[in-house]
Amino acid sequence: MRTPLLAVLGAAAALSLVAPGTAAAQQPLDSDTQEVSFRVVANELGGLSVNTGGSNSTLGLAADGGTASGTLTAFSITDTRGTTTGWNAYLALTDFVHTSDARAIIPATKATYRPPASANGLVLGGTANRVAETIPLKNSDTLFMTRTTRDLPTTLEIATIPNVNAMTVDLSDGAALGQYKATLTLSAL
Repeated sequence: MRTPLLAVLGAAAALSLVAPGTAAAQQPLDSDTQEVSFRVVANELGGLSVNTGGSNSTLGLAADGGTASGTLTAFSITDTRGTTTGWNAYLALTDFVHTSDARAIIPATKATYRPPASANGLVLGGTANRVAETIPLKNSDTLFMTRTTRDLPTTLEIATIPNVNAMTVDLSDGAALGQYKATLTLSAL
C-alpha cells in the first residue's frame, strides 16, 4: 500500500521541478485555495461507523419551568467487521448554552433519552436492546444500547435506531428565555 503513495509523492515532486521560463512558472491572474484532507485508518476487515442522521434536531417549544421534548433524527450503526461480535452504543451531551447569552446554561444532566426497545435492521441473529427505558444524559459517554453476538459473521449490518419523542429536558429549575443549543455525540464500541 505504500508504493502508490510514494508514486504520487514522486510525481508531485517531479511537477514542482519545472524549468524556469515555462508556462508553469508564470503567475496566474487569479487564484483560490481549498483545503483537502483525508484520514488514514488501520487496514482491517472493517469497523463500526455511526451516523446521527443529520446535523440538527429541534425539540418543541418549552415554557419556563416545564420541559422541552421531541424527536431526534434516527441514528444508525454500520458494522462491516465481518465477525459475530456485538457492540455497545453510547451518547454524550454537552451542556445547553443560550445562543445569545453564553452565561445562560442548562446542564446536560437535565436531559434524558428514551431509546427505542430495540434497533431495526439486525442480521444473522442476536438482539440490540436498550439498557433502560430512560437514560439520564451527561457530558461523558453513557451506555444506552447493547448489541449481542450474531449467530454467523456478516460483512454488513446497518442497525437503525428510531428516536421518536426520544429526548426531554427538565426546565423546572427555571431558564432564561430564548434559544439553547447543545451537541449530542453518538459512539459505538
